[in-house]
Amino acid sequence: MAFYSVLFHLPLYVYIIVGSILLASIALCAGICICCCCCCRKNNGDTDSDDESIPLLKRKRRVLGKFTYGIAYTYATARIEFVIMGIRNLNAKSMGKNPDTYVIAKIKHSGKQHISNIVTKSLNPLYNFEVDFYCPMENLENNHINIIVYLHKKIHRDIPLAECNLLLDEEHLQGVFTSDLMTYIPHGDAYKGEICVMLRYQPSRKNLAIGIVECKNLPAMDFDG
Repeated sequence: MAFYSVLFHLPLYVYIIVGSILLASIALCAGICICCCCCCRKNNGDTDSDDESIPLLKRKRRVLGKFTYGIAYTYATARIEFVIMGIRNLNAKSMGKNPDTYVIAKIKHSGKQHISNIVTKSLNPLYNFEVDFYCPMENLENNHINIIVYLHKKIHRDIPLAECNLLLDEEHLQGVFTSDLMTYIPHGDAYKGEICVMLRYQPSRKNLAIGIVECKNLPAMDFDG
């Protein structure tokens, strides 16, 4: 009883000091636990992070699925009839379990491109999308059709995640073929650098604040722009 009597009659600043020490100890222990968990995940080679969170030029090339297409070249009209048939076994870690995807097809050195329909919630999307390209015989050599698979986002910008280049040689101008879809890595003018932004949404005001933190790997330009 004497102990409790002394405890309840201590000055207020004593309780404040003791409480601050306890809170600091709890925060320190929690921080140590989080650091340990992060280190363990890193050491165990955790690879569950999506490709979309990795900078484009730092992605490792790997197979993300199988792309099936049909092609027929008419020599008299120099037209390529191309059918985007579908994709099998999309990588769930990169695309998500129920991705919405579409395909963009274009011929090298040509500004014309064709965009397929969006297939929702499927790792084995079927597009059955027919396109038509004009390509004279003299342009067939060392040419290819570039296929890029995009992950459709309802809010954010669509993300290119996989691609394949289909050679236009005599062996691949007639028939149905399957090609590996590889991790998309930008090349040429497609890559302009990286930007880090900070977003803050205030639901009560329905206001979205955007702050630009930094930019990296921007291409060199003249002073005149």
